[in-house]
Amino acid sequence: METLIEMIKSKDHRKASHAFGQLFNDLHGPLVYYTYNLTKDLQESEDIVSVSFNKLWLLKENFESVYSMRAFLYVTSRNSAYDHNRYTSNTKRNIEVSVDDIEQHADRMADEDQQFEMMRSLIVSELYKEIDKLSPRLRSITKLIIMEEQTTRQVAQSLNISEQTVRNSLTKVRNLLRTRLLIKKLFLLVALFIRIYFL
Repeated sequence: METLIEMIKSKDHRKASHAFGQLFNDLHGPLVYYTYNLTKDLQESEDIVSVSFNKLWLLKENFESVYSMRAFLYVTSRNSAYDHNRYTSNTKRNIEVSVDDIEQHADRMADEDQQFEMMRSLIVSELYKEIDKLSPRLRSITKLIIMEEQTTRQVAQSLNISEQTVRNSLTKVRNLLRTRLLIKKLFLLVALFIRIYFL
């Protein structure tokens, strides 16, 4: 049976596209969240991640494992985010990841901080999947709080509802997500969610 990396590198374009789509679906959400933490710009983060996937598709023949592909995506997205923000004079130019350095970048993924960021982005990706299952109103309120980082007052003004309604809705969301995530046994996700957004 072919592995995912073998299918992605297949000469059969349909098979390769399907396999690459699977990789995209698995990593797109976590990558956008990871990049958003660096840029604080959702649209820019989505654009950065899209470009990273395009680069990966063009270079896919040079990879020997899905792990090195994942490393490439995270490093490329991170570097593009640094360049976008121009954190330092050293990030004012676009930083490209050479094919020769792919394995080196993969090794760097073992770094504790990088692994933590990847784990957190994967966890929060699961959180967003659950948020998307909420009713339209609860989903809108929750996304304004989390993605737009609006205050209770700002959310109330944006949606033309009372602040008390916002607070009641957030309590309901917290209870709903806690129940759903506990059922899935995502205890760490529950703790992270409550710590970041509801305390």
